[in-house]
Amino acid sequence: MANEKRGKGDNKLEINRKLGKIYKIGLALLLIGLLLTACSRNVNQPVTALKWDISDGELDPKVWGKYFPHQYTSYQKNLEVLDEDKANYGSSERSSHIASYPWKQNIWAGYGFSIDYNEDRGHVWSVIDLKNTQRVNDQTVGSCLTCKSPNVPILYEKLGDDYYATPLKEHLKDPNSMIPISCANCHDNKTMELKIVQPPLRDALKKLGKDPDKLSHQEKRTLVCAQCHVEYYFDKENKNRVTFPWTKGFEPADIEEYYDEIAFADWQHAKTGQGMLKTQHPEYEMYNDSAHFTAGVSCADCHMPYMKAGNEKYSSHWWTSPLKTAEQSCGTCHKDGPEARRERVKYIQDKVSEQLHKAGQLAEELILSIEAAQKIVGVDSDKLNEAKALSRRAVWYWDFVSAENSMGFHNPEKALHSLADSIDYSRQGIALVKEAVAQAGGSITIQPAKTEDANPTREITEKPDI
Repeated sequence: MANEKRGKGDNKLEINRKLGKIYKIGLALLLIGLLLTACSRNVNQPVTALKWDISDGELDPKVWGKYFPHQYTSYQKNLEVLDEDKANYGSSERSSHIASYPWKQNIWAGYGFSIDYNEDRGHVWSVIDLKNTQRVNDQTVGSCLTCKSPNVPILYEKLGDDYYATPLKEHLKDPNSMIPISCANCHDNKTMELKIVQPPLRDALKKLGKDPDKLSHQEKRTLVCAQCHVEYYFDKENKNRVTFPWTKGFEPADIEEYYDEIAFADWQHAKTGQGMLKTQHPEYEMYNDSAHFTAGVSCADCHMPYMKAGNEKYSSHWWTSPLKTAEQSCGTCHKDGPEARRERVKYIQDKVSEQLHKAGQLAEELILSIEAAQKIVGVDSDKLNEAKALSRRAVWYWDFVSAENSMGFHNPEKALHSLADSIDYSRQGIALVKEAVAQAGGSITIQPAKTEDANPTREITEKPDI
Protein backbone atom coordinates (compact mmCIF):
# COMPACT_ATOMS: atom_id res chain seq x y z
CA MET A 1 0.00 0.00 0.00
CA ALA A 2 2.80 2.41 0.87
CA ASN A 3 4.51 1.82 -2.50
CA GLU A 4 1.17 2.31 -4.33
CA LYS A 5 0.60 5.72 -2.61
CA ARG A 6 4.19 6.76 -3.34
CA GLY A 7 3.68 5.91 -7.00
CA LYS A 8 0.54 8.03 -7.27
CA GLY A 9 2.35 10.94 -5.55
CA ASP A 10 5.26 10.68 -7.99
CA ASN A 11 2.87 10.84 -10.94
CA LYS A 12 1.31 14.05 -9.62
CA LEU A 13 4.77 15.64 -9.17
CA GLU A 14 5.72 14.72 -12.71
CA ILE A 15 2.50 16.21 -14.09
CA ASN A 16 3.12 19.46 -12.10
CA ARG A 17 6.70 19.67 -13.49
CA LYS A 18 5.44 19.33 -17.06
CA LEU A 19 2.71 21.92 -16.52
CA GLY A 20 5.33 24.26 -15.02
CA LYS A 21 7.56 23.90 -18.09
CA ILE A 22 4.62 24.54 -20.44
CA TYR A 23 3.72 27.68 -18.44
CA LYS A 24 7.29 29.02 -18.56
CA ILE A 25 7.59 28.36 -22.29
CA GLY A 26 4.25 30.05 -22.92
CA LEU A 27 5.24 33.07 -20.85
CA ALA A 28 8.55 33.37 -22.68
CA LEU A 29 6.79 33.20 -26.06
CA LEU A 30 4.35 35.88 -24.93
CA LEU A 31 7.16 38.23 -23.85
CA ILE A 32 9.04 37.66 -27.11
CA GLY A 33 5.85 38.40 -29.03
CA LEU A 34 5.32 41.64 -27.12
CA LEU A 35 8.91 42.73 -27.76
CA LEU A 36 8.66 41.97 -31.45
CA THR A 37 5.37 43.86 -31.65
CA ALA A 38 6.81 46.86 -29.83
CA CYS A 39 9.92 46.90 -32.01
CA SER A 40 7.90 46.49 -35.19
CA ARG A 41 6.08 49.75 -34.43
CA ASN A 42 9.38 51.67 -34.76
CA VAL A 43 10.74 49.94 -37.82
CA ASN A 44 9.44 52.61 -40.15
CA GLN A 45 10.19 55.54 -37.79
CA PRO A 46 13.52 57.14 -38.77
CA VAL A 47 16.11 57.84 -36.06
CA THR A 48 17.33 61.43 -36.45
CA ALA A 49 21.10 61.74 -35.97
CA LEU A 50 22.44 65.04 -34.64
CA LYS A 51 24.13 66.82 -37.53
CA TRP A 52 25.82 70.19 -37.89
CA ASP A 53 27.86 72.06 -40.45
CA ILE A 54 30.06 74.69 -38.81
CA SER A 55 32.93 76.04 -40.87
CA ASP A 56 36.51 76.28 -39.64
CA GLY A 57 37.03 79.70 -38.09
CA GLU A 58 33.32 80.28 -37.43
CA LEU A 59 33.15 82.03 -34.06
CA ASP A 60 29.65 83.50 -33.96
CA PRO A 61 27.63 81.71 -31.23
CA LYS A 62 24.42 82.44 -33.15
CA VAL A 63 25.61 80.12 -35.94
CA TRP A 64 26.52 77.33 -33.51
CA GLY A 65 23.21 77.90 -31.74
CA LYS A 66 21.22 76.93 -34.83
CA TYR A 67 22.39 73.35 -34.35
CA PHE A 68 22.38 73.31 -30.55
CA PRO A 69 19.35 75.36 -29.51
CA HIS A 70 19.11 74.19 -25.89
CA GLN A 71 22.75 74.96 -25.19
CA TYR A 72 22.41 78.29 -26.98
CA THR A 73 19.28 79.31 -25.05
CA SER A 74 21.02 78.57 -21.76
CA TYR A 75 24.10 80.49 -22.98
CA GLN A 76 21.98 83.59 -23.54
CA LYS A 77 20.94 83.50 -19.89
CA ASN A 78 24.44 84.84 -19.16
CA LEU A 79 23.08 88.24 -20.17
CA GLU A 80 20.70 88.30 -17.21
CA VAL A 81 21.17 90.45 -14.13
CA LEU A 82 19.19 88.86 -11.30
CA ASP A 83 18.18 90.62 -8.10
CA GLU A 84 19.09 87.54 -6.08
CA ASP A 85 22.72 87.92 -7.18
CA LYS A 86 23.01 91.27 -5.41
CA ALA A 87 22.48 89.61 -2.03
CA ASN A 88 25.18 87.00 -2.69
CA TYR A 89 28.91 87.08 -3.32
CA GLY A 90 29.37 87.87 -6.99
CA SER A 91 26.85 89.47 -9.29
CA SER A 92 26.21 90.21 -12.94
CA GLU A 93 25.62 93.83 -11.98
CA ARG A 94 28.47 96.18 -12.86
CA SER A 95 29.54 97.72 -9.54
CA SER A 96 32.81 99.28 -8.37
CA HIS A 97 35.07 97.24 -6.12
CA ILE A 98 37.18 100.23 -5.18
CA ALA A 99 34.08 102.12 -4.03
CA SER A 100 32.63 99.15 -2.14
CA TYR A 101 36.01 98.26 -0.59
CA PRO A 102 37.91 101.56 -0.51
CA TRP A 103 41.10 100.11 1.00
CA LYS A 104 41.80 98.57 -2.41
CA GLN A 105 42.65 102.06 -3.68
CA ASN A 106 45.73 102.17 -1.41
CA ILE A 107 46.60 98.51 -1.81
CA TRP A 108 46.94 99.01 -5.59
CA ALA A 109 48.21 102.59 -5.59
CA GLY A 110 50.14 103.22 -8.80
CA TYR A 111 48.45 100.37 -10.65
CA GLY A 112 45.45 100.44 -12.98
CA PHE A 113 43.23 98.51 -10.57
CA SER A 114 43.25 101.49 -8.19
CA ILE A 115 41.64 103.56 -10.94
CA ASP A 116 38.94 101.19 -12.18
CA TYR A 117 37.99 97.75 -10.93
CA ASN A 118 34.42 96.53 -11.31
CA GLU A 119 32.47 93.38 -10.60
CA ASP A 120 32.98 90.90 -13.43
CA ARG A 121 29.64 90.61 -15.21
CA GLY A 122 30.24 87.22 -16.74
CA HIS A 123 31.63 85.59 -19.86
CA VAL A 124 29.41 87.24 -22.48
CA TRP A 125 30.48 90.70 -21.29
CA SER A 126 34.18 89.86 -21.45
CA VAL A 127 35.21 91.97 -24.45
CA ILE A 128 32.83 94.91 -23.89
CA ASP A 129 33.96 95.35 -20.29
CA LEU A 130 37.62 95.06 -21.34
CA LYS A 131 37.15 97.61 -24.10
CA ASN A 132 35.51 100.10 -21.73
CA THR A 133 37.58 99.76 -18.59
CA GLN A 134 39.53 102.87 -17.65
CA ARG A 135 42.60 100.67 -17.16
CA VAL A 136 42.98 100.40 -20.96
CA ASN A 137 44.93 103.01 -22.90
CA ASP A 138 46.88 103.25 -26.17
CA GLN A 139 49.84 101.40 -24.62
CA THR A 140 47.80 98.41 -23.41
CA VAL A 141 49.19 95.27 -25.01
CA GLY A 142 47.25 92.60 -26.87
CA SER A 143 47.99 90.11 -24.08
CA CYS A 144 44.93 91.50 -22.28
CA LEU A 145 42.61 90.00 -24.91
CA THR A 146 43.85 86.46 -24.35
CA CYS A 147 41.09 85.33 -21.99
CA LYS A 148 38.32 87.36 -23.56
CA SER A 149 37.59 86.17 -27.11
CA PRO A 150 37.56 82.97 -29.23
CA ASN A 151 39.45 84.94 -31.88
CA VAL A 152 42.68 84.72 -29.88
CA PRO A 153 43.91 81.32 -31.23
CA ILE A 154 43.30 82.56 -34.79
CA LEU A 155 45.23 85.77 -34.15
CA TYR A 156 48.04 83.82 -32.51
CA GLU A 157 48.28 81.39 -35.41
CA LYS A 158 48.62 84.37 -37.74
CA LEU A 159 50.96 86.56 -35.65
CA GLY A 160 52.82 84.19 -33.35
CA ASP A 161 54.21 85.92 -30.24
CA ASP A 162 53.72 89.29 -31.96
CA TYR A 163 50.05 88.82 -31.03
CA TYR A 164 50.95 89.66 -27.42
CA ALA A 165 52.96 92.77 -28.29
CA THR A 166 50.36 94.17 -30.69
CA PRO A 167 48.33 96.97 -29.05
CA LEU A 168 44.98 95.79 -27.71
CA LYS A 169 43.12 98.49 -29.60
CA GLU A 170 44.50 97.12 -32.88
CA HIS A 171 43.10 93.68 -32.09
CA LEU A 172 39.71 95.15 -31.23
CA LYS A 173 39.39 96.59 -34.75
CA ASP A 174 38.85 92.99 -35.92
CA PRO A 175 35.08 92.29 -35.61
CA ASN A 176 35.82 88.70 -34.58
CA SER A 177 37.75 90.00 -31.56
CA MET A 178 34.53 91.60 -30.33
CA ILE A 179 32.90 88.15 -30.04
CA PRO A 180 32.93 87.24 -26.34
CA ILE A 181 33.71 83.89 -24.76
CA SER A 182 31.51 81.34 -26.51
CA CYS A 183 31.36 77.94 -28.22
CA ALA A 184 34.68 78.06 -30.11
CA ASN A 185 36.63 78.72 -26.91
CA CYS A 186 36.04 75.13 -25.82
CA HIS A 187 34.67 73.01 -28.68
CA ASP A 188 36.05 71.53 -31.90
CA ASN A 189 33.70 72.68 -34.68
CA LYS A 190 33.83 69.31 -36.47
CA THR A 191 33.45 66.86 -33.59
CA MET A 192 32.13 69.04 -30.72
CA GLU A 193 34.77 67.43 -28.52
CA LEU A 194 36.21 69.67 -25.81
CA LYS A 195 39.49 71.17 -26.94
CA ILE A 196 42.29 73.19 -25.36
CA VAL A 197 42.78 76.10 -27.77
CA GLN A 198 44.41 78.85 -25.73
CA PRO A 199 48.22 79.00 -26.28
CA PRO A 200 49.16 79.83 -22.64
CA LEU A 201 47.45 76.72 -21.21
CA ARG A 202 48.85 74.51 -23.95
CA ASP A 203 52.33 75.80 -23.09
CA ALA A 204 51.80 75.34 -19.35
CA LEU A 205 50.57 71.76 -19.71
CA LYS A 206 53.53 70.84 -21.89
CA LYS A 207 55.90 72.22 -19.22
CA LEU A 208 54.19 69.88 -16.74
CA GLY A 209 54.65 66.92 -19.07
CA LYS A 210 50.99 66.77 -20.20
CA ASP A 211 49.93 66.58 -23.83
CA PRO A 212 47.01 69.04 -24.22
CA ASP A 213 45.64 66.92 -27.07
CA LYS A 214 45.59 63.66 -25.07
CA LEU A 215 43.62 64.63 -21.98
CA SER A 216 40.67 62.59 -20.79
CA HIS A 217 37.19 63.99 -21.29
CA GLN A 218 36.76 64.50 -17.53
CA GLU A 219 40.09 66.36 -17.31
CA LYS A 220 38.99 68.66 -20.11
CA ARG A 221 35.72 69.41 -18.28
CA THR A 222 37.92 71.37 -15.87
CA LEU A 223 40.86 72.37 -18.04
CA VAL A 224 38.81 74.16 -20.71
CA CYS A 225 37.88 76.51 -17.85
CA ALA A 226 41.53 76.74 -16.79
CA GLN A 227 42.28 78.34 -20.14
CA CYS A 228 41.22 81.58 -18.42
CA HIS A 229 40.29 81.03 -14.76
CA VAL A 230 43.91 81.01 -13.59
CA GLU A 231 46.73 83.12 -12.23
CA TYR A 232 49.06 84.36 -14.98
CA TYR A 233 51.58 87.08 -15.72
CA PHE A 234 52.94 88.93 -18.75
CA ASP A 235 56.49 87.84 -19.48
CA LYS A 236 58.10 91.21 -20.15
CA GLU A 237 61.24 89.59 -21.54
CA ASN A 238 59.19 87.79 -24.22
CA LYS A 239 56.84 90.35 -25.78
CA ASN A 240 54.48 90.26 -22.77
CA ARG A 241 53.65 86.63 -23.46
CA VAL A 242 50.89 85.35 -21.18
CA THR A 243 52.47 82.73 -18.91
CA PHE A 244 51.10 80.48 -16.17
CA PRO A 245 53.48 80.21 -13.15
CA TRP A 246 52.85 76.54 -12.41
CA THR A 247 56.24 74.85 -12.57
CA LYS A 248 56.61 74.77 -8.78
CA GLY A 249 53.00 73.92 -7.96
CA PHE A 250 49.57 75.46 -7.50
CA GLU A 251 49.72 76.69 -3.91
CA PRO A 252 50.03 80.45 -3.22
CA ALA A 253 53.46 79.79 -1.67
CA ASP A 254 54.59 77.81 -4.75
CA ILE A 255 53.65 80.61 -7.11
CA GLU A 256 55.14 83.27 -4.83
CA GLU A 257 58.43 81.34 -4.85
CA TYR A 258 58.30 81.17 -8.65
CA TYR A 259 57.89 84.96 -8.89
CA ASP A 260 60.60 85.63 -6.31
CA GLU A 261 63.09 83.48 -8.21
CA ILE A 262 62.62 85.46 -11.43
CA ALA A 263 62.44 88.77 -9.49
CA PHE A 264 59.06 89.53 -11.02
CA ALA A 265 56.80 92.42 -10.07
CA ASP A 266 53.57 93.53 -11.72
CA TRP A 267 54.21 97.13 -10.64
CA GLN A 268 56.12 99.38 -8.28
CA HIS A 269 53.88 100.59 -5.49
CA ALA A 270 53.29 104.35 -5.66
CA LYS A 271 53.37 104.82 -1.87
CA THR A 272 56.16 102.46 -0.83
CA GLY A 273 58.25 101.84 -3.95
CA GLN A 274 58.01 98.10 -3.35
CA GLY A 275 57.69 95.74 -6.31
CA MET A 276 54.26 94.15 -5.93
CA LEU A 277 52.27 91.21 -7.27
CA LYS A 278 48.71 91.45 -8.61
CA THR A 279 46.85 88.16 -8.50
CA GLN A 280 44.51 87.59 -11.42
CA HIS A 281 41.61 85.12 -11.04
CA PRO A 282 43.11 81.88 -9.67
CA GLU A 283 40.00 79.68 -9.61
CA TYR A 284 41.88 76.64 -10.94
CA GLU A 285 44.72 77.03 -8.45
CA MET A 286 42.28 77.55 -5.59
CA TYR A 287 40.17 74.55 -6.60
CA ASN A 288 43.23 72.33 -7.02
CA ASP A 289 43.52 69.81 -4.16
CA SER A 290 40.13 70.75 -2.71
CA ALA A 291 37.72 68.06 -1.49
CA HIS A 292 35.70 68.21 -4.72
CA PHE A 293 38.80 68.27 -6.93
CA THR A 294 40.29 65.26 -5.15
CA ALA A 295 36.98 63.41 -5.60
CA GLY A 296 37.22 63.92 -9.37
CA VAL A 297 34.50 66.57 -9.64
CA SER A 298 35.04 68.88 -12.61
CA CYS A 299 34.11 72.54 -13.01
CA ALA A 300 31.42 71.55 -15.51
CA ASP A 301 29.87 69.02 -13.13
CA CYS A 302 28.74 71.89 -10.90
CA HIS A 303 28.66 74.95 -13.16
CA MET A 304 27.33 73.26 -16.31
CA PRO A 305 25.00 70.53 -15.04
CA TYR A 306 23.02 68.25 -17.32
CA MET A 307 19.45 69.45 -17.87
CA LYS A 308 16.36 68.04 -19.57
CA ALA A 309 14.22 69.64 -22.27
CA GLY A 310 11.45 67.15 -23.02
CA ASN A 311 13.24 63.91 -23.79
CA GLU A 312 16.52 65.65 -24.62
CA LYS A 313 19.45 65.88 -22.25
CA TYR A 314 21.93 68.74 -22.63
CA SER A 315 24.68 70.50 -20.72
CA SER A 316 23.70 73.93 -19.40
CA HIS A 317 25.82 76.78 -20.75
CA TRP A 318 24.53 79.27 -18.20
CA TRP A 319 27.80 79.83 -16.33
CA THR A 320 26.61 80.87 -12.92
CA SER A 321 26.43 79.85 -9.28
CA PRO A 322 25.52 76.16 -8.87
CA LEU A 323 23.05 77.29 -6.21
CA LYS A 324 20.76 78.42 -9.05
CA THR A 325 20.69 74.85 -10.36
CA ALA A 326 21.17 73.18 -7.00
CA GLU A 327 19.18 70.02 -7.72
CA GLN A 328 21.05 69.25 -10.94
CA SER A 329 24.46 70.58 -9.83
CA CYS A 330 24.56 69.26 -6.27
CA GLY A 331 21.69 66.83 -5.86
CA THR A 332 23.36 64.00 -7.77
CA CYS A 333 25.83 63.63 -4.87
CA HIS A 334 24.40 65.55 -1.92
CA LYS A 335 21.05 64.44 -0.51
CA ASP A 336 20.67 67.03 2.26
CA GLY A 337 18.32 69.26 0.28
CA PRO A 338 18.91 72.61 -1.51
CA GLU A 339 18.21 74.81 1.52
CA ALA A 340 20.77 73.00 3.69
CA ARG A 341 23.33 73.33 0.91
CA ARG A 342 22.59 77.02 0.50
CA GLU A 343 23.06 77.60 4.24
CA ARG A 344 26.35 75.69 4.21
CA VAL A 345 27.71 77.68 1.29
CA LYS A 346 26.65 80.98 2.88
CA TYR A 347 28.29 80.02 6.18
CA ILE A 348 31.62 79.31 4.44
CA GLN A 349 31.50 82.44 2.32
CA ASP A 350 30.54 84.67 5.26
CA LYS A 351 33.52 83.41 7.27
CA VAL A 352 35.92 83.89 4.35
CA SER A 353 34.51 87.35 3.61
CA GLU A 354 35.03 88.42 7.23
CA GLN A 355 38.69 87.42 7.13
CA LEU A 356 39.14 88.86 3.63
CA HIS A 357 38.02 92.30 4.81
CA LYS A 358 40.25 92.10 7.87
CA ALA A 359 43.26 91.13 5.77
CA GLY A 360 42.63 93.88 3.22
CA GLN A 361 42.32 96.60 5.84
CA LEU A 362 45.49 95.44 7.61
CA ALA A 363 47.40 95.42 4.31
CA GLU A 364 46.26 99.00 3.71
CA GLU A 365 47.35 99.97 7.23
CA LEU A 366 50.80 98.48 6.62
CA ILE A 367 51.22 100.30 3.29
CA LEU A 368 50.11 103.67 4.70
CA SER A 369 52.33 103.18 7.76
CA ILE A 370 55.37 102.59 5.55
CA GLU A 371 54.52 105.67 3.47
CA ALA A 372 54.30 107.85 6.56
CA ALA A 373 57.40 106.37 8.23
CA GLN A 374 59.57 107.03 5.17
CA LYS A 375 59.18 110.77 5.81
CA ILE A 376 60.75 110.58 9.27
CA VAL A 377 64.38 111.66 9.44
CA GLY A 378 66.68 108.96 10.80
CA VAL A 379 64.21 106.11 10.54
CA ASP A 380 65.80 102.67 10.22
CA SER A 381 65.67 101.96 6.46
CA ASP A 382 66.51 98.27 6.94
CA LYS A 383 63.42 97.79 9.08
CA LEU A 384 61.30 99.67 6.56
CA ASN A 385 62.68 97.58 3.70
CA GLU A 386 61.77 94.45 5.62
CA ALA A 387 58.29 95.87 6.18
CA LYS A 388 58.00 96.63 2.46
CA ALA A 389 58.87 93.03 1.60
CA LEU A 390 56.19 91.91 4.04
CA SER A 391 53.67 94.21 2.32
CA ARG A 392 54.34 92.40 -0.96
CA ARG A 393 53.59 89.08 0.74
CA ALA A 394 50.56 90.36 2.64
CA VAL A 395 48.95 91.71 -0.53
CA TRP A 396 49.75 88.56 -2.53
CA TYR A 397 48.11 86.17 -0.04
CA TRP A 398 45.12 88.50 0.45
CA ASP A 399 44.62 88.96 -3.29
CA PHE A 400 44.81 85.22 -3.94
CA VAL A 401 41.40 85.07 -2.26
CA SER A 402 40.13 88.52 -3.24
CA ALA A 403 40.68 87.96 -6.98
CA GLU A 404 39.25 84.44 -6.90
CA ASN A 405 35.56 84.20 -7.75
CA SER A 406 34.08 81.82 -5.16
CA MET A 407 34.59 83.77 -1.92
CA GLY A 408 36.53 80.77 -0.70
CA PHE A 409 33.99 78.04 -1.42
CA HIS A 410 36.14 76.32 -4.07
CA ASN A 411 38.61 75.49 -1.30
CA PRO A 412 37.74 76.89 2.16
CA GLU A 413 40.87 75.54 3.83
CA LYS A 414 43.23 77.07 1.27
CA ALA A 415 41.35 80.39 1.28
CA LEU A 416 41.35 80.78 5.05
CA HIS A 417 44.98 79.66 5.31
CA SER A 418 46.00 82.21 2.69
CA LEU A 419 44.15 85.01 4.50
CA ALA A 420 45.69 83.97 7.83
CA ASP A 421 49.14 84.27 6.22
CA SER A 422 48.25 87.71 4.85
CA ILE A 423 47.07 88.94 8.25
CA ASP A 424 50.24 87.60 9.88
CA TYR A 425 52.54 89.31 7.36
CA SER A 426 50.71 92.62 7.74
CA ARG A 427 50.93 92.50 11.52
CA GLN A 428 54.64 91.68 11.38
CA GLY A 429 55.19 94.60 9.02
CA ILE A 430 53.15 97.03 11.11
CA ALA A 431 55.14 96.02 14.21
CA LEU A 432 58.42 96.66 12.38
CA VAL A 433 57.27 100.10 11.24
CA LYS A 434 56.17 101.04 14.76
CA GLU A 435 59.53 99.90 16.13
CA ALA A 436 61.46 101.89 13.51
CA VAL A 437 59.37 105.01 14.11
CA ALA A 438 59.76 104.77 17.88
CA GLN A 439 63.54 104.34 17.59
CA ALA A 440 63.69 107.47 15.43
CA GLY A 441 61.68 109.38 18.03
CA GLY A 442 58.85 110.10 15.60
CA SER A 443 55.17 109.42 15.24
CA ILE A 444 52.84 108.77 12.33
CA THR A 445 49.18 109.10 11.50
CA ILE A 446 47.46 107.44 8.57
CA GLN A 447 44.27 108.17 6.67
CA PRO A 448 42.54 105.12 5.13
CA ALA A 449 40.81 105.59 1.79
CA LYS A 450 37.11 106.41 1.65
CA THR A 451 34.37 105.37 -0.73
CA GLU A 452 34.06 108.92 -2.06
CA ASP A 453 37.75 108.83 -3.06
CA ALA A 454 37.04 106.15 -5.68
CA ASN A 455 37.11 107.02 -9.36
CA PRO A 456 33.54 107.06 -10.78
CA THR A 457 32.57 103.98 -12.77
CA ARG A 458 32.16 104.61 -16.48
CA GLU A 459 28.65 104.00 -17.78
CA ILE A 460 28.41 101.36 -20.54
CA THR A 461 25.38 101.07 -22.81
CA GLU A 462 26.92 98.67 -25.35
CA LYS A 463 25.62 95.07 -25.26
CA PRO A 464 27.05 91.81 -26.61
CA ASP A 465 25.79 90.67 -30.01
CA ILE A 466 25.18 87.02 -29.17
